[in-house]
Amino acid sequence: MNKYIVIFISLAFIFSCKKKKDETPIPEPQPAPVTPVVNKIMKAKINGVNWSMGNNAYSTSQSGGMFFTFSGKTDYTTINNSITLDLSTTPGMFTFSNSPCGATYIDSAGVYRSALGTGTIHITEIDTFQYGVKKLKATFGFVTVPLGGKTYTISDGVVDWTGN
Repeated sequence: MNKYIVIFISLAFIFSCKKKKDETPIPEPQPAPVTPVVNKIMKAKINGVNWSMGNNAYSTSQSGGMFFTFSGKTDYTTINNSITLDLSTTPGMFTFSNSPCGATYIDSAGVYRSALGTGTIHITEIDTFQYGVKKLKATFGFVTVPLGGKTYTISDGVVDWTGN
């Protein structure tokens, strides 16, 4: 009988002890911080060889409030090996033979080579401000006018650029 009393007292002691409630609040999960996506891509093939714009090697401008340009360069210190696009302010498909769109490739010797009468640009998104282009998404391709017996074929051109 003593055995039963000890078991009863032990069980009563075990069940009478309450675990102290943890008063530490559980933090609410926080969403990860949103980092703005800043695209800086301009690439193409020049006579079948991959070309891409260097890091921050671009320029943009406007003239007369209606005409905008975007240039990608392999190196921000030179204009050689660069592609310049003259742009419409509205999305759409444009040929480089009709205003306002045009294109120029400047070769490694610094010779300007125009796309006069050839090629297209498909602008899917463009946003401008008083000093130039803020955002540009487009595809393009053209063949330069022969100069000194030499032409360049610019193909598979892509711009996905958003300024800071």
